[in-house]
Amino acid sequence: MTNNKIMVIDKEWEQISQGLVSRGYEVVYATSALALDFAIEHKPQLIVLGPDFKLCECLRDKTDIPMVMLADKLDKTGILRAISLGCTDLLDLADESVLQRIITHLRLSNIDALTKQLYKLIN
Repeated sequence: MTNNKIMVIDKEWEQISQGLVSRGYEVVYATSALALDFAIEHKPQLIVLGPDFKLCECLRDKTDIPMVMLADKLDKTGILRAISLGCTDLLDLADESVLQRIITHLRLSNIDALTKQLYKLIN
């Protein structure tokens, strides 16, 4: 069974969230302060967050949920830092394909989860 739940941290990404909801995805919101608790409680398949490196590190240390970071401007240092902290991808908000790329990451996460379930069944 696939999980179409995406956790969006902070509501500043309203346009992206609306696009996901209109395509049938379940979006749960969390503030940065409550993100870890919400991630554990709601078990989303993907987390979308802004350029908050400390939060990214905390989520990575406590969960194995894939994360996608959104930013207005992407510089090389920020990209490398986010990836080293465990982000699956960094998406530039100026890119018109940002919504579709988030959906692609959700699909990849679902495939990974199904693969792990199948592996457990056969071993």
